[in-house]
Amino acid sequence: MAAGDGQWAKWEEFVVRMVHEAQKRGLKPQWDIWNEPDHGFFWKRSAEQFNEIWRRAYLKIRETDPQAVIVGPSWSGVHPGQPRFTAFICFCKDNKVVPDYVCWHFPKDVTKEADECRKLLKAEQIQVKGLMVNEYCLAHEQYAGKTAWLIAQVERAKIDLSCHAIWGDEGNGNLDGILFDARKAIPKGQWWAYQRYGEQSGGLVFTTPSARIDLVASRDDRGKIVQVLLGNKGGLQGDVTVRFQELDKAAYVREGHRIHVVVERIPEDKGGAVAAVQTVIDARLLIPDNTLDVIIPWTSDRDAFAVRVGPGQE
Repeated sequence: MAAGDGQWAKWEEFVVRMVHEAQKRGLKPQWDIWNEPDHGFFWKRSAEQFNEIWRRAYLKIRETDPQAVIVGPSWSGVHPGQPRFTAFICFCKDNKVVPDYVCWHFPKDVTKEADECRKLLKAEQIQVKGLMVNEYCLAHEQYAGKTAWLIAQVERAKIDLSCHAIWGDEGNGNLDGILFDARKAIPKGQWWAYQRYGEQSGGLVFTTPSARIDLVASRDDRGKIVQVLLGNKGGLQGDVTVRFQELDKAAYVREGHRIHVVVERIPEDKGGAVAAVQTVIDARLLIPDNTLDVIIPWTSDRDAFAVRVGPGQE
């Protein structure tokens, strides 16, 4: 859609047509106006022209569907804290075209970038519905250990919405081969990482990561269980100690001086099918005080681990 010569009609007509088509089909999409406009593969014109593309599309979407959800700018390399990101947000404010969700792709340090974004929005007195990372997990990161680490990072940054990127064999009917081996009808390691993450219930609890291991943990007072998913940034193999503290806040997990601990290995298995996770610890451990250390034998940095802690027995 070239518009440098002032011919914007085709672009605006296209946008309106897409919104009408969604309405006709009963769809309520999030309108991501342009994918990765900082990337030369997707956008070959100036930053200024992208801003105008954004402004015109935003106004047409709002005019056609006032309740539409608009997200952006969906940059792949420009992240919060960088000048172009700041300039875009200020452009949106000045032109009254602020997205509902501010989003970007493939953060290098999602917690730092989310903090920078919130700081900018506060300084400019801009209110949005939330922050979104609508693509994370690069092609070389498509394995259980890194996926679980990224899930924990996104939770740590308190990102409101996020999407796992797809790579590899697009269009072959098997979720890119990331989550499922269609030929064997068996899931893969990354599927199990999401399954154990989705299985967490109750509320999230405070966790402290290490340099290479991050984790997301939940405490379910009704179900009387504490669940943890651990991911590996890469490069760490060997025993990893997970310390549970202040167990009196979830006193139901212990019976007397024992706690039932189950540790499951989520294997990457070289990207192959994984029929089931592997239980590496299933024991009722003695705890002398309010702290429990669980030692995980992390033999491959491409694996993830899940831990469940519940009542034990005398």
